[in-house]
Amino acid sequence: MKTYTRRVAQRGFSLIEILVALAILALIALLASNAFDGSRSKAQVMISLAKQVADANIQFKTDTGCYANKPQALFDETFGKAAANNFCGRALGNTWSRPYLAAYNVDASGNLVVDKITAGVTVSLPPPANAGGRKIYYVQFDNVPMDIVKQALVECNNDDTQQGDLTRNRCRTTADLSSATLGNFQYRYDLTK
Repeated sequence: MKTYTRRVAQRGFSLIEILVALAILALIALLASNAFDGSRSKAQVMISLAKQVADANIQFKTDTGCYANKPQALFDETFGKAAANNFCGRALGNTWSRPYLAAYNVDASGNLVVDKITAGVTVSLPPPANAGGRKIYYVQFDNVPMDIVKQALVECNNDDTQQGDLTRNRCRTTADLSSATLGNFQYRYDLTK
């Protein structure tokens, strides 16, 4: 004779099944948040561009003896040779030998217009800051959303709670970090003695 056993139907989920499902959802949420962290990727783009402009200006100085004071001078030969567009204030003649940076859109002042970060961001080469008899040369980004500025400070200095100091840090801002408005971001490329 055959014996039939009656199987009790399972109702609901076990605790282990629920925990596994929650772990999977948490992992998906973490991956999604990292993939869509716009301020981090824009901060990385900004730092990368700052390095490119800085390296180009260092090479410009190596060839010409002067730092450019307008980013356009790094890729536009006519603009680059003019005395008004370098910190030495002299015409560079044949010492400007090649484009040092890829061409970008520029504003009327010769500053880069970079919409990859956000609309309205400009990149300039301000006059060097003086610090105890030394000159600090830096690339400056203006009109940058504060969340991107803070993330760039984390990426560059490992700290988004301090404005930074270009004598000790590679990057800084002069903007109020508690503000939700636009600010600036500065990247140092030379500290003369």
